[in-house]
Formats: sequence, C-alpha cells, structure tokens
Amino acid sequence: MNKQILPAGQEQSITLAQQLRTGFVIMVIVSIALITLSIKSHYLTFHVLAEFFAIGVAIIMFIVVWNTYPFSKNHYLMFLGCGYFWIAWLDVAHTLTYFGMPTALDAGNYTSQFWIGTRFLESVLLVIAPFYMVKKVQPVKYLITFGVIAALLAYLILGNHFPDTFIPGKGLTAFKVNTEYFIIFIMLLAIGHLYLRREMIDPRIFRLMLISIGLTMGSELAFTFYVSMYGISNLIGHIFKLFSFWLIYMAIIRTTLSEPFAIMARGSSTFNAIPEPTILVQANGTILQVNNAACEVAALSEANLLGMNCHQVFHPQENSSEQCPICQAISKNEYLSDFEINFPQQHQWRQFSITPIEDDHYGNTAIQVSMNVTQRKNAEINSNRANQELRQYAEVAAHQLTEPLRSIASYNQLLLNRYYEKLDDEAKEFFDYSITGVRKLETLLSDLLVYSEIGSNDSQDSQMGAVDLNQLIQDIHKNLDQNISDTNAQIHVDLMPEVQGSRHELMVLFTQLIKNALENSGNKPPEISITVKSISEKKCQITISDNGIGIAKQYQEQIFKLFTRLESIAGDQRTGIGLALAKKIVIHHGGTITVESDENRPTHFRFNLVKYQKET
Repeated sequence: MNKQILPAGQEQSITLAQQLRTGFVIMVIVSIALITLSIKSHYLTFHVLAEFFAIGVAIIMFIVVWNTYPFSKNHYLMFLGCGYFWIAWLDVAHTLTYFGMPTALDAGNYTSQFWIGTRFLESVLLVIAPFYMVKKVQPVKYLITFGVIAALLAYLILGNHFPDTFIPGKGLTAFKVNTEYFIIFIMLLAIGHLYLRREMIDPRIFRLMLISIGLTMGSELAFTFYVSMYGISNLIGHIFKLFSFWLIYMAIIRTTLSEPFAIMARGSSTFNAIPEPTILVQANGTILQVNNAACEVAALSEANLLGMNCHQVFHPQENSSEQCPICQAISKNEYLSDFEINFPQQHQWRQFSITPIEDDHYGNTAIQVSMNVTQRKNAEINSNRANQELRQYAEVAAHQLTEPLRSIASYNQLLLNRYYEKLDDEAKEFFDYSITGVRKLETLLSDLLVYSEIGSNDSQDSQMGAVDLNQLIQDIHKNLDQNISDTNAQIHVDLMPEVQGSRHELMVLFTQLIKNALENSGNKPPEISITVKSISEKKCQITISDNGIGIAKQYQEQIFKLFTRLESIAGDQRTGIGLALAKKIVIHHGGTITVESDENRPTHFRFNLVKYQKET
C-alpha cells in the first residue's frame, strides 16, 4: 500500500476543486443520512445532529481564525470568525429549546425566536463583513461586542420581550414570515456588497461566500412555509444551513491554513531605498557609507558620519567596543541575525543584523541594518498577558464544546444499543458514521488546543528543564500499551541522554512520532527503533525509524504542514495536526526535523535536541 498525501499548496485551483468535490460528496452523504434518520427514527435526533454539526463547524472556524490571525492578518475572516462564534452558541440555545427536547420551554415559540434572531444577526454580520477587507479589526473588542449582542438577544427572548414567531396549531406568525423575507433582503445586500469588493478577495473564496449566502437565503425561504416543527420545509431549511456553514468553513480554512502567506519583496539599487538605518563599515568599525534613515537616527549628515566609528554613533555606550557584541561580529567578519539590544539612555530597543561582504578596495567589510523594536518589546508584556487569558478562554471554550459533543456521541451510542435489533444495516452504519465524526471532532479540538499552547512562555507545560528521555519513553510505552499489543509491535530503544526541554512537549513529540509509526506499518507488525547520536558538544540527534509503507519523496516536504493528512489504514481517524505539532515542538526546542523515506521503504524521522548541561 502506498502512502498518498492530500495536496496542499500545489496546483491550487485544481486542489480546491478536488476538496470541494470531496466535501460535497461527504455533505451529501451526511444529509442523506440525516434525512433517513429523521424518517426512520426521530426528527429530534436529526435536528440535534444537524444543528450540532453546524455549531461544531462554526466553533472550529473561530478557533482556526483566532490562532492564525497573528500571521494571516485577514481582518475580514477574523470579523466573520468572531461573529460566527456567538452565532454558534445562539444556535445551541435554539437546539436546546426545540419542541420535544427535554430542555424545551414551550411548544416551539422560543426555539423559533432564537432561530429568527440568530439568522438576523448572521445576515447583518455578512453585510458588514466586506468593510473589513480594508478596515482593521480589533479581535478582542469585537468578540466581546458580539457576545454582548448575543446575551441581549437571549435576554429579550427568554424575558418574553421578543415578538411571537410561532403559534402551536396555527403555525408561523406574520412577524416571523415578514422577518424571514427581510433577512433574505439583507442577504441580497450582503451579496451586492461582496460583489462590489470582489477585487479585494481571492476569486475562489468570493465564489464560496456567494454560494454560502445563497444557501442561507434558501434556508430562510424554506422556513417561511412550515406549520409543524417537524415539517418537510423545516428539514430542507436545516440541510441548506449545513451546506452554508460548510462553505464558509472551506473559505476560512483555505485562506488561513492551506494558502501560503504572500511575502512581499523590496528591492533597491541604493542604500536610500532601504527604509531602515543601514550602513557599510570596515572591520575596524569605520563607516564607509550610510543611507538617509541612518542619518536621521544619528541626527548627523552623511558627510559627518563618514569616517566615524559605528560604535560611537549607533551602538549602546554602556559597553566599550571590545565588549559590544555587534562590534565583535563586525571585527570577526561574522554574521549576526536579529540581535536585540537595549539602549537604556534612549529608552529604546533596537534589532541589529550584520552581513559580512568582501570589498576589493577595503577588504573585509559588513553591512549593518538596525531597526527600532521598542514598541514591539513593550507590547510583548501585554501580549503575553493577553495570550495567557486567550489560552484560558480557548481552553474553557474547547471544554464547553467537548461536553455537548460527548453528549451527542453518548446519546447516539445509546440509541444504537437500545434499538440495535430494530435497525437495518444501513441505519447502523449511519449511526457509526455520526459517532465516529463526533469523536474525530473532539480529537481535532484537543489537538488544536495543544498546538496553540506549544511555545507559550507563560505556560507551565512549556517550562524548560532537564528531561530524562529514558523515563519519558517508558511512560509513553505504558500509555500506548494497548496500541502496541494490538499491532504486535516491537520497539527498540537506545540508551537515551538527558536533554534540555519541556517534558510535556517532548512527551507529545515522541508520542506523535511513535503513533505515526504504529499506524503506518501496513499489513505487517511494526518494528520501531529509537536511536541517538551526538552531533556536537551541546546537541544530539534522535532518530525514530519504522518498517512501514514509506513516504514518496515528492511528498516529504508537505507532511509537516498543518492539516496535511496521510491516507493510510487509519486515515479516517486522523486530524492532520500530528506531524505539524511535532515540527512546532522541535522548533520550539531550537532544533530541526527531517524525514528520510521512499515508497515501501523504511521511514526515518530525525530531529535535534539540546543536551542538558549541568551547572557547575
């Protein structure tokens, strides 16, 4: 069996089309399964599964956008993510108050009110969102604002201050029907607004958003006809909603995770085209050339700067040139990259880069580039504090979402067990699909939470110290004992050193790589070896090898990307985060990770760790 990698970042239009076709087939299967379930079993089960599928998608959208925003800076999708997070929780209220649910408060009015209020909020969100293609969003501020709006809406409904929308035995009120038409009108405005700004968005994302909004309009139209809470138009409306949420999810994932970030290059033929202070200096520190930005920082003209010593003008005066690390790099003809140093007298932090060059006339020279990073340094303290609060919030949100997911899985399993003899094979298969899907969503939430916490300086799990790899691997062996027994695996381990690192993160790293080897053994018992060799006085190289099905060479650069998933015997259970998580942990520990393999050949994952140096 050959291992194939889902494409990412290559032939992007074809890849997106393939993903949409695959996703469409899955959504059709899910829809048919839910419809069949609603006919053969109970409409409530269909409604709960349909709603919580959409709710789960919305929560995942928010988590993905929130964690990738520092890199993507996509204000449009950040605005949508903040809005859909609270839309998801309002949909939870709609689901729990649905007629027939144990938590229902009446015969259908409350749930209908939650529906119409939530869809109105969604329509306003979609019509406003295109403004944020050019306007900067403040994530925390907008997240809180949407939360206040959602809380106010819930108060109006539960406090009986919201107009009636459904009367048992009579059906929808005029207010409900007219509001649905008004929401459809707002959706048309959203399409128009998006069309006017279509040049600012990727054409593929533009098409996904248009189709999603169109499906939402179809959903609203379906909800203007029903008389019974269990009617056919009600069912059709929920199916349209499923597809709508899925398309927005595809748009967000494509933009924030699957598409490479654009890197802008600035070229120049003269120093003056460089916006940062840049100088050319001899090995002894004599300034040979400066740009305008350097003159502004020094508050001296070019004529005055030429011939002066760079340390005298551009480096902190608290240390002599012999003690200055920047001067030492220049004199020794060494590279210096992103070196940050404090200027106490100016209350500044500056970042320096030194690039040695060979000059025919002056011999060894260097280009020094510096930039003011004071604002970033000052922001780091606030950022760390905010990140800690956000991680705590994300953890709570993940736990809050996990509980209803577990309830869905548990009740589905209970239904399957209780009515097992009455169900045909197809219905049993549909139950298995829904339970497996919920379990995978739980795993995905857990993996995303772990991924977001790696490298956190204020996280207790990320604190560095001495780690005994021998004990760590023994603990992992115990944790994976069932997997190892089931596959008849043999694991051979060298005598491991003590390394400098986070025990929690290294536990995750080794676990992911060992599980990867266990799951890709093909039809033979896995044979895994963990070896070590010293590559320098301070570093060692760990190699984890297996006898599995191998990885084709053309795919080996892609497997460490987030959400890149390997199709194998266990493919349906994977989230595509494991190897990306492993790479992030290795980088956080100051190392690199590589893979050596080929089709039907052993696979060797190699990564570097820092040896623990005992203080004397």
